[in-house]
Amino acid sequence: MGGRRLVQLALVLVVAVVAVLVVIGQPTPTRLTLTTSTSTMPPRAAPSAPEAWDLDADIGSVMVLSWRGSVDWSVVEPVLTRYQVGGVLLFTANFGGAPSDLKWWIDRINALASGNCSEHPSLTSLDVEGG
Repeated sequence: MGGRRLVQLALVLVVAVVAVLVVIGQPTPTRLTLTTSTSTMPPRAAPSAPEAWDLDADIGSVMVLSWRGSVDWSVVEPVLTRYQVGGVLLFTANFGGAPSDLKWWIDRINALASGNCSEHPSLTSLDVEGG
């Protein structure tokens, strides 16, 4: 039981470190100053403002969702959407082992990422060695 707590604590620390690194790497906002000039050069257009930065989307993009056993798509879809999860790890028990069922899950995951116009592509991983 103590080993499981240690792994959970390690995962929390990894997420915290990633969040800190993302915050540190955030670009500083640029400030525009107006100056008057007597030169004959035409004024330049002001650079466009950078797009809003979404920390939640960046953190979600490095998270991978997995679950035990068979779960209905109606349960998985809202979690992927709400937390902007970047990947899914599927086990044989999640889709029953049939290639057509696996394709169904992968198609749904890709369609969801595409339909939400996710900034980050979705990654689907598969673990089926049965060990």
